Amino acid sequence: MKAKGIRFPIIVKRGSSVVKIYRDRKPTGTYYRVVYYTKTTVDGKDISKRHRLNFSDLQEATNEAEAKASWLSRLDGDALQFSGRDRHIYAHALDAVKGFDVALDTVASEYADARKVLDGVPLIDAVRFYARHHGKGIKRKSVALAVDEMIERKTTKGVSKLYLDDLRYRLGVFREAFHCDVSAITPDDVAAFFDGLKLSPRSYNNFLRTVRTFFLFAQNHGWLSKEVDLLARVEKRSEKRAPVEIFTPAELTALLKNASRELAPCFALDRALALPRVVA
Repeated sequence: MKAKGIRFPIIVKRGSSVVKIYRDRKPTGTYYRVVYYTKTTVDGKDISKRHRLNFSDLQEATNEAEAKASWLSRLDGDALQFSGRDRHIYAHALDAVKGFDVALDTVASEYADARKVLDGVPLIDAVRFYARHHGKGIKRKSVALAVDEMIERKTTKGVSKLYLDDLRYRLGVFREAFHCDVSAITPDDVAAFFDGLKLSPRSYNNFLRTVRTFFLFAQNHGWLSKEVDLLARVEKRSEKRAPVEIFTPAELTALLKNASRELAPCFALDRALALPRVVA
């Protein structure tokens, strides 16, 4: 819907209920303000409350105004009459949202939507989780840009080409798996990533070491909360190695006996006694 040629405020009526749409022009853009009033009776006194909702799109503002007007028209005089325990609940609810400039029905609607998405998880737990990942001081940074910056910093410091190639390979795989901000990654996401790596234990552990270094780099730059351990559900794999034994005197004698004259002087007794023998 285009606002050109429309006179403001726009008045939306449903029965005796009226909702108005105002236009606010600011340096940041044009906004449309939906305004309506609700009335309640508490302890015999009529209380009127003004509600304001802001939209950047006129069509969205109009849709909301029509919905609010229809809702208000369905309320009769007795629908908002409170008594007993209901008065205390309503007063407490109003006091709880005071200062947020949000209508009580909007609060209830948002809370209901959040509970549906969380599927049983307490809302406060979800909020605390969000605060740890996106709270004050945490800056948004995509995984791709964070990887590029880390490699650039390492290059500037003059690390070896072999190390840089290793970083580009391992963090390149990690970057392709996470097209999001660093702060949006969860421990479950990281665990799933490592579960999908079909690597030998040694390569797996090298990947783990590189990703741990990347997370530390992100935390030091404020892209990831230091309270979060994204590797909490990832364990280092055991690397099986062949057992190591020491030559016995008899074995050492046989070795020297069969060695060529050119090599025999290299096996000085005081060094050969500590020479390890790898048993297959």
